[in-house]
Amino acid sequence: MNRKLVATLLVITMALFQGCSKAQDKKNVASDSTKTQEASDTSKDKDSTTNSKDEDKTDSTDQSATSDKDDSASKAKDDKSNTKTTEDSNAKETYIGTWVVKKEVGAGPVQTLSKADIKKMVGKRLSFSKNKSSCFVEKVSDLNKTINNPVYNKTSISKSKFDEGNKNKVTFEKLGVKANSLTEVNVKDSKGNHCNFYIKDKNTLILYGGGAYFELDKV
Repeated sequence: MNRKLVATLLVITMALFQGCSKAQDKKNVASDSTKTQEASDTSKDKDSTTNSKDEDKTDSTDQSATSDKDDSASKAKDDKSNTKTTEDSNAKETYIGTWVVKKEVGAGPVQTLSKADIKKMVGKRLSFSKNKSSCFVEKVSDLNKTINNPVYNKTSISKSKFDEGNKNKVTFEKLGVKANSLTEVNVKDSKGNHCNFYIKDKNTLILYGGGAYFELDKV
């Protein structure tokens, strides 16, 4: 009887022990599963943060590249605009180009050119550009000189002032000028070479030198 009881108790004890052991194993498995899930979640969060940073970095790079591209385009546009403005400015200077002396149109109060010099002037060519200009002061030989890096100074002269300055020997009427003013252009360089003329219209200049006025036609 006692042996059967002892055997029964032993069986019950072993069953309880195995039950506790299985329960502990399940708990450990659950714990490990939880840790694995937490690690996985942490890894996902880390990957998400990394991806977010990479996306922010990519966006920043793209924005920077776009900004640089916009700046380059804007600069190119400004350069093009500046170039066009310069070209337009040069286009307005109607005296730029080559001209030929057509005839004498008047002589001032004081004249240093002889009749022979005046004849020599007819047919002579003069040119005006940004880099160089023809020179004419008092003698025909002045045309052999060149004004390098010329400075063009423009002023407006009224009819009354022009006529008075020439003591009415040369007037707007004699020059065929119908306007009330003329644009006078004085060209010079650092060496003292210079040339003086008036803009009658886009195809006609009036050159002054040696006390005489010459009409120039554009070539």
